[in-house]
Amino acid sequence: MPDQKIKLHRVHHQYLKDHELDRNLKKTVQKEREVLSEILELLKEVQRRQLFLKMGYSSLFSYLTEGIGYSAASAMRRIDAMRLSLEIPEVSKQIQSGELSLSQVSEIQKVSREYLKSHKQEKDSSKLTKTKIQIIQELTASEARDHGTTQKIVAQGFDLPLIENTVQKIQKNESVRIELTLTKEQFEKLEKMKSLLSHVVPDGDLRSLIEYLSDRVIAQKSKVQSKPQNQKVQRLALPPKKIYQPLFHQHSTCQYVDPKSQKTCTSAWKLQVEHIMPRWAGGTDTPENLTVLCAAHNRFKYRQQSGMR
Repeated sequence: MPDQKIKLHRVHHQYLKDHELDRNLKKTVQKEREVLSEILELLKEVQRRQLFLKMGYSSLFSYLTEGIGYSAASAMRRIDAMRLSLEIPEVSKQIQSGELSLSQVSEIQKVSREYLKSHKQEKDSSKLTKTKIQIIQELTASEARDHGTTQKIVAQGFDLPLIENTVQKIQKNESVRIELTLTKEQFEKLEKMKSLLSHVVPDGDLRSLIEYLSDRVIAQKSKVQSKPQNQKVQRLALPPKKIYQPLFHQHSTCQYVDPKSQKTCTSAWKLQVEHIMPRWAGGTDTPENLTVLCAAHNRFKYRQQSGMR
């Protein structure tokens, strides 16, 4: 019977209008935050009672992963949030309201631990708490909620020493682990290159990207067209017509705009040239009838136009 109820509930969602689906999802997300807030309160009591020890678990982490069934990452994020809310009570309300996310809280606690390792002689916990409060204020005031912005604000807040040397470690299976630090400009170039090559390295994985570039350079220098060993790398060429190239210079991101919210996509991933008015409807290849879309919105627009056709 429960399975049947769930199935009926899912079928019901198929008949919702777009604005109703959006509204229901937002309501459910708010409920999820409220449940998360309650979970954090329960974790505080579990911690206070040391319940995990009574139940035979060596730590709160093992209790959550082995006894409750959380993944290691999910368990750690909730433990971090619980501990930070004990230290700064306002955090619980900010998580419930959506001002702070679990990933942001976890980043604060992770960097805080790194800070303590590099400042072993410092015993002033009130100073560390004050730093965390300042970081939280910056995070909640920032409109950008992406992980990169969070990392930058947290790193600047703790003012950790920069690590610039490159480290190479040979592992037991002869693979090599590389740790390196890029400047802001170098990282921006890397991200730009990943976007430009998203047609040929669609997964964006750095290893695939390095292998693809290595194969290209080796083939170029040796005058031999070699194929990459990684079969996941797809060699999809950009549109050959010269008229398309100025569009990529003019628009470096997807130009899809939601007609209701007016939100522009701005994704730079797997950009493609698309006809504003399709060819079957009399559209031409003139620049005025061309735009740049990411692959996802290009497919979305095609499905819409196919239905109209």
